[in-house]
Amino acid sequence: AYPCITNVELDEVCTKKGFALTAVQAWYGITLALTKNAAVPTSSLSTAIGAAIFTVIFVVIKNVCIPKKHHPYLVNLNPVGIAFITDDPSLLFAMFFGWIAGVIWKKVAPAGHEHYAYAVGAVFIAGDGYVV
Repeated sequence: AYPCITNVELDEVCTKKGFALTAVQAWYGITLALTKNAAVPTSSLSTAIGAAIFTVIFVVIKNVCIPKKHHPYLVNLNPVGIAFITDDPSLLFAMFFGWIAGVIWKKVAPAGHEHYAYAVGAVFIAGDGYVV
């Protein structure tokens, strides 16, 4: 797997062997766009600016207008940002189903969720590289 991590040109070969680095490829694309003076399409630029403005407004409204007791019911914008940079929809489905499993687990066995949720999540994240 080592050459698949260090040599981007091997991506097609590595993907056929079952070793896809979705997050690495996404960040590699972002890095190229930021460092190679690549032309960013107007639609992408306006989407990024709109998302940034929305995020700032969301955070201000959340912290100024909405009581803290309602904050757990508000959407977490981190997964939305990850969705924008990920080119593989399987990661998004994994995040969604992991969230569903976590919600169910928390309702059924809150003590087990409190003690083991982060550990189980870490195991699933580490195993994702082997499954994809």
